[in-house]
Amino acid sequence: MRYWIQGGLMLFLLVVLGGCGRDGEERETLVIFAAASLTDAVEEIGEAFQATHPVELVYNFASSGALARQIQAAPRADVYLSANQHWMDVIEESGEVLPGSRRTILHNQLVLVGNADSGFSLSDPRELPSLDFSYLAIGDPAHVPAGLYAEGWLKSLKTSDGKTVWDALEGRMSLCPDVRAALFQAEMKRDILAVVYRSDYLPRANALRLIYEVPLAKTASIDYSAAILVGSKQPELGEEFLTFLSGPQARAIFIKNGFIVPEN
Repeated sequence: MRYWIQGGLMLFLLVVLGGCGRDGEERETLVIFAAASLTDAVEEIGEAFQATHPVELVYNFASSGALARQIQAAPRADVYLSANQHWMDVIEESGEVLPGSRRTILHNQLVLVGNADSGFSLSDPRELPSLDFSYLAIGDPAHVPAGLYAEGWLKSLKTSDGKTVWDALEGRMSLCPDVRAALFQAEMKRDILAVVYRSDYLPRANALRLIYEVPLAKTASIDYSAAILVGSKQPELGEEFLTFLSGPQARAIFIKNGFIVPEN
């Protein structure tokens, strides 16, 4: 794991070094570490933010756990956007979160999906092991929130012989480095299913088949949190960005991308 984190940081630093304005003018830089499931929405919101703020946004998208470990190993970010509260708790407890800056910004929902041409259907999720698929792709629960939520849901379901669905699928699980990797497996192969966020599925609905939508009450609350980091060189600018995330323009983008936005 050490070598993976170091490699990820090297790639990230190359991005930072290339973060100058297109016109060569030196501008303030805001470094954003964000959960992989936020990629499309945050990039679009970032463009809107830059339209009114003379700033260069530099992104590092990965699983929330991988990002938290990078923050602990070598703080390089101004803002951290986590796909669950646990990993935000981890870096807050290690003293990396600027006091008073943490907030919940979004909610999400799990869905079971397959390739658009796969033909799978499911009315009762307890019958999932009986479907003729090769692998169920999920984010690795050790560091991917979507995978942790999926594991909890599958362990809460009992098959007719008393096993949990999670145990019944032993040997057929594909644990992925982030939720986008799980989605990609299902999109590319007819015999692979995936449990991903609704926000990952909706923008790619034409390439995927929605097999089952997990009721919100059947999983732990999927809460995205955001905070400014104590090592930030731009805490005021970070606060402006977090405020923008809760504004009407960003809220519309989040909703379009399938996220559940809290009421103001």
